[in-house]
Amino acid sequence: MYDSDSLPCPGLTPERAEALLRRLGAGVSEKHTRVEGLGWQAEIEPTEDGVVVHFHAHDEILDDLLRRFEQHVDREMGGA
Repeated sequence: MYDSDSLPCPGLTPERAEALLRRLGAGVSEKHTRVEGLGWQAEIEPTEDGVVVHFHAHDEILDDLLRRFEQHVDREMGGA
């Protein structure tokens, strides 16, 4: 069974979110909507100001997955 967590990403487009998730080893299941990796899945939900990424993963990898994705988003958006 997967654990779940969501990460809001203001300013990020579904296309860029998908590209960043692919850097984590995901394959596209539904273009700009859903990706899947080994032991995890993510759904990209467009919002008025960006996207929310809903992660579903084995608890052993969920925290690391969120941290790594957040680092990619920070770099993409000109942060740290």
